[in-house]
Amino acid sequence: MSTLKLSSLNGDFEAIRQQLQTYLASKESWAGTLPTQTGQTIIDFVAAIAAYNSFQNVRSYEDAFPNTSVSDEATYAIASMQGLRIRRKQPAAMAAEITVAAPVTVPAYSQFTGGGTFFYNRTALALTPGPAQEVTLHQGRVIDFEINGLGTDFQLFMSQERQFQVSNNDVSVFINDIPIARTEDGLWKLKGVPGFRDRTLPDGRLVIEFGNGIYGSRPSQTDTVRILYTLTSGASANNLNLTSKKFVLDGSPGVVAIAIENPTNGVDEQGATIYKNVAAATFGNFGSAVTKEQYQATAASYPGVIDAVVLAQRDINPQALQWMNVMRVTLLTTTLWSPGQSQAYINWLQSKTMYSGKFVMDQPLGISTNVSAMIYCFNWANATQAQADAIAAVQALFAPEASYLGRDIELADIYNAILDSNKGIDYVDIFSPTSNLKVSNVAIDAPAATQITAASALLATTYRYAIGVVTSYGEIAPKNWTEITLPFADIYRVKLDWAAYPNALHYNVYGYRPQVVANQQYRRLGQSLTNTYTDAGNVPGVYTPVPAFSTTPIRYNVLGGIAISVKYTNRTTKG
Repeated sequence: MSTLKLSSLNGDFEAIRQQLQTYLASKESWAGTLPTQTGQTIIDFVAAIAAYNSFQNVRSYEDAFPNTSVSDEATYAIASMQGLRIRRKQPAAMAAEITVAAPVTVPAYSQFTGGGTFFYNRTALALTPGPAQEVTLHQGRVIDFEINGLGTDFQLFMSQERQFQVSNNDVSVFINDIPIARTEDGLWKLKGVPGFRDRTLPDGRLVIEFGNGIYGSRPSQTDTVRILYTLTSGASANNLNLTSKKFVLDGSPGVVAIAIENPTNGVDEQGATIYKNVAAATFGNFGSAVTKEQYQATAASYPGVIDAVVLAQRDINPQALQWMNVMRVTLLTTTLWSPGQSQAYINWLQSKTMYSGKFVMDQPLGISTNVSAMIYCFNWANATQAQADAIAAVQALFAPEASYLGRDIELADIYNAILDSNKGIDYVDIFSPTSNLKVSNVAIDAPAATQITAASALLATTYRYAIGVVTSYGEIAPKNWTEITLPFADIYRVKLDWAAYPNALHYNVYGYRPQVVANQQYRRLGQSLTNTYTDAGNVPGVYTPVPAFSTTPIRYNVLGGIAISVKYTNRTTKG
């Protein structure tokens, strides 16, 4: 009896249907059924099921590995497995004023309601009659309830709320009315200390993990466990218009807070892409950082951080002693941080290091560029929609994301983004920018070296060359060297050519000079305003060493103005 075996990794519906038709054509029982509408419907139905199952097999295989995972939940699960805590939403905050007729104390995490949403106070408020007192309220709904301990090691509690609604920071646990410590790292940090570990499931639920009595708390069956956390909207609360709105304290209608500003600094959970980028680097560190990659990954995992660059002394200036045991952290964040938020971040980062180094904050330099282009559409295209899609594609290209700091944008990137945004676009003319948008500090490629004849020229020996690029922001240090050996003395000079760097002020030419003292053999030979230079053997009297590091700041591309016009093409292809 013949058997049909369909490939489990082929999710192509048409291919599977053809396999079924070919197989059934050889079966007498289907001789009259195969061409009928009913028979074809059955084949299509079976092929659809097989294609779906094949697709599920492929997706399951992809989602088992961090570099191929497709679904967000799989990426979160892999990151959690590798020891990285998934961070949830961070509530927006606003200032409000409260006036009371009699003294009253409002406990921490009391619920205020108004303006169609919920707010709470993180600290107890001691209110007295007289002038209005300014307080800080955070957006979110307070969840407060009690459960009993189980008397087992590593008891777990999982919240019902998914989608990362639980505030990343506002989680408290009390055992018999006594607060216990909270850690975002492993329970190993709670040796001999009553406490719990705060984790997040891949679906966004809060997990409270108790210990075994040696590391963290082990609630017994007679213990009353009070769990308090808040549900927050994250970044969406930043869009609320609440100034002058009233917020009434639940259970105390005489306590009214008047908002004096709109809420700000709410942050959503980190996207799965960030965890795909940083999980591997932090594998096994469980909330601590040792290697450069782990510092980089840890710095980028904080709520509100889009991208981060961490540089140590060897990266900044190996000879500058002031950078010893100091790391410079350059951040790209979703909102502009206050000094308090920056200090909170530094304190958090300090708690993650395994060494006694210190961290300092630095701001990246945004380089603004206007984009102007003309798109030409086919006759059948919707020009208005094509224009809107092109604008959205350019905006997406310039949208900050993980690894955006120091990322160059090529003219081809802009062209392809616009062209691929709508099938009705035939071709694109870009008027601005006119060159690639270079913001990386990557050294340019080694120059091409050729020997040219000259009446008076170089000695017969081996020479090496590299190029430093000087821009208005500093110099990009040379890293890539080329080598050439001249066979005869006083016959040849060396001509150097290299790729032009956009907006370069000039180029520093560095080379190897065997005839000078040993510690000055590698030195600057000269400067060039263009991307070519001829070495005639001159040795400048002033010794300038080859720089070991770039002096350009960390930069990133910012979209300034955008102007995209649209026309209908009178040809099917450009040319």
